[in-house]
Amino acid sequence: MKESEYTENINLNVKYSALLQTQLKINYSDLSESPEDVQVDVTSDDYESNYITRYFARKKSDENSRITEIDISQFRTLSSSYFYRVIKFKWKISGSLNTIYEGNIKKEIGVIEHNTEILNKMEKILRGVKNKITSVTQFYKN
Repeated sequence: MKESEYTENINLNVKYSALLQTQLKINYSDLSESPEDVQVDVTSDDYESNYITRYFARKKSDENSRITEIDISQFRTLSSSYFYRVIKFKWKISGSLNTIYEGNIKKEIGVIEHNTEILNKMEKILRGVKNKITSVTQFYKN
């Protein structure tokens, strides 16, 4: 690369950064920071309520980029980002493992059925999220 091309590249980067900050109200750091995977911490209160809320993110510009499980703080930040697609959903972690029926009436949806349905719906929004979650009974405790 010639020195003149290199200088032109730098000038364009500076102009682009200024445009992002003034016109779109985007900080350059938003482009370089990536969400961090979190370790889901399930409490006894969560098990009592039968559910936890899970949050995931991926770059909008690359459907093959890594999906990251994030916390609520990162979810709130990335929800307004131009660069990330985020989803959240209720994940069943306790109760009956299998759906309970009384006759033909569903009395209680089981962990397996609920989480399978949720994953199928979320897969349509964030393709590949099914591969991120190791099991529909992840975090299950009876």
